[in-house]
This record gives sequence, C-alpha cells and structure tokens, in this order.
Amino acid sequence: MRKVKFKRLKHIGIITSEISRLFVRKFGIKISFAAVFGVDGGKSIIEYHKKEIEDWKRGIINHLSEEDDKGNAILPIIWRRYPFAKYSIAKIPGLRNTCHSESLLKALKWMIDEVKPEVINIGMGTTDAVVKEELYYLTEKAKENGIIIYTSGSRNISFPAIFDTVIMVMDEATIDNNCSWLMQLSADKIVRNEEVEVWEKDSWKKERLISDWSSALVVGL
Repeated sequence: MRKVKFKRLKHIGIITSEISRLFVRKFGIKISFAAVFGVDGGKSIIEYHKKEIEDWKRGIINHLSEEDDKGNAILPIIWRRYPFAKYSIAKIPGLRNTCHSESLLKALKWMIDEVKPEVINIGMGTTDAVVKEELYYLTEKAKENGIIIYTSGSRNISFPAIFDTVIMVMDEATIDNNCSWLMQLSADKIVRNEEVEVWEKDSWKKERLISDWSSALVVGL
C-alpha cells in the first residue's frame, strides 16, 4: 500500500465555529494569532494578541471558546498530523454548516492579509450569493500569495467550496445523499466515511466522519 505524503507545515490557519481551550492547554498547542468574528450580530471583531491568548488559556477571558468548552474535531484532526506547527484561529461563533457571510469574509481577509499561514482550513461555508464575488476574489488572492485553502463540501452548492481556487473535499456519505451534481463535479478529493478520533471534553473518542470534518483529514496533502 502506497504511503501518503503530507507537506511539512509550520503555520496553519483554521476558520471554525468552535475551539476547545482545554485541548489547547493540555497539549501545549502554539497559537500565534486568534480572533472572533461575528460578535454583536456580526458587527464586532475581537482580536487576540499574545497576552490575550495566554489569558484565554488560563480562563480569564472566554470569547474564543464555547461555554462548555467541548471543542470540535477540526483542530484535533489536523494537530495529530502536525503537532509541532503553530496555529492561528478565526472563530465565527454559534454556527455549524452555514455562517454569517460578512463574518466569513472578514475572517478570510484577516487570515490572508494579516496572519499569512501556509494553509487555511475553512470548516464552514455560505450559500449567500451576494458575497460570492468578493469571496472568490479573496480565495484567488490567497492562491496568488501561495496560501492553500482547504474546505469541506456539502450536499448543496456553497461558497467557497464550489470555487476552483480552493481544494474542496467531500466524504462518500454526502455524495451518496442526494448531493448536488455540481458539488460532486467540483470535488478535488473524496474521503471515506470512516471513524476519526476527535477530542471531546477531556479524552480522545472515535466518531463517524461528518462532512464538516472532511477537509481536515487532507490538509497538507
């Protein structure tokens, strides 16, 4: 069986709806930049610098984590492959499969212009056609600057997953579940609907892969 080779990444950006403080603190994960987008109905941005990140880790400030600090699978899945990389986090709170379009635009722009990681994993998307052109421009800018964007596909057409400027990953179950033919044609990589290890509360647990996590499995491939 051929061994899959991944790139040696040093700086990874993640746009997500959840992040676990307990996970970050327990494994000593290096967080270089962090910001929360979509506070106060999408109007505000809270940007974390070195001191604020350390205060967050100690529990002094909380905007970056969910109240129950459950966390999600995306950072743990990527971290298992790149434990020595540094990470930058853009959080869009309280959302799962879709997100506030303006918040996604702001988060991606911040990642590209200020953070400048080698890759960005986007764990969400939008169906809002109003932002399609601007969002495409940002993904094109990232590609020109050598930043690779990974994002997971869904059953319905969503942005930026549908763009040719990103690497869109789909899982077999989503494709088999009345998925849009255009999304199927646009998929760059397809992963099996298998079990993955995720961090929940205070331990590793095996969960069935869901579509939102698909791109995290191939970051750097």
